[in-house]
Amino acid sequence: MYFEITNEKTSAHADEIVEFLQGPRLYIPNTTYSDQNIWLKKVHTQFKNDIKIATTCFDKSMVTGVIVYQKHRYIDKAVEIRNITVRPETRGRLIGSFLLHNTELEAKNDFNANTVYLDCKVNNYLMLQFLLSQGYEVVEIKDLYGLNDGDDVILKKCI
Repeated sequence: MYFEITNEKTSAHADEIVEFLQGPRLYIPNTTYSDQNIWLKKVHTQFKNDIKIATTCFDKSMVTGVIVYQKHRYIDKAVEIRNITVRPETRGRLIGSFLLHNTELEAKNDFNANTVYLDCKVNNYLMLQFLLSQGYEVVEIKDLYGLNDGDDVILKKCI
């Protein structure tokens, strides 16, 4: 396998990245977020306009993992990760950990960030376990999006 990790190809590969985000995802059932298709249309435009960035893992030319992030809208020197997606058949290759670590480094370099925020569903035990193992701490639990899809765990990590 040949992996390339980059955040420099987001707008050029927006179609490919969004198509990947529509597929099967490690630790996240497609039914978890009822507004996912609406969000994907919005994020496609945000990729094209450089509002959101994707740290992307390519195996040759195929997308195999993505982390979508942006400068935090309300907190100075912080970024918010909006999505972590890894192709299920690559489980165990540490792609998620590597993408997350690289996203944190890029957040420091590109935005002078010292904190990363993200969230996941409270009942997504595998994702929550993964995030805790990567040094993230629980900040709050609430229905963050108001979609009646269940409570969300808000996490942060100082970088």
